[in-house]
Amino acid sequence: MPLCNGFITLLLVNVIVGIGTAMSMAIILDAAVLIGKKVGMGFWMGITNTIISVATIVAPLISGAVLDYAGINAVFYLSGILSLLFTLIGCYHVWKWVKGHQENKS
Repeated sequence: MPLCNGFITLLLVNVIVGIGTAMSMAIILDAAVLIGKKVGMGFWMGITNTIISVATIVAPLISGAVLDYAGINAVFYLSGILSLLFTLIGCYHVWKWVKGHQENKS
């Protein structure tokens, strides 16, 4: 966001972020269903919704603290770095799961 120099670039960034968020939520809930089949659907969906709710509370608090100490641009840079980091971690775990799942079929 700090690198956007006009309305059009800001709009395009928001559209990309919105699409990414929608896709990630679908993947998260699909993974929750797969895990829920093994450990109990109600239990695991409760855990999933709790984590999403806690993140919804904690993220603005952390962003506010970063804003107070480092400025508005730092909030967006930190959010981007954390999003990229957790995306890579998630991709790694999905890759491990798929690899293990393929080995079990062989």
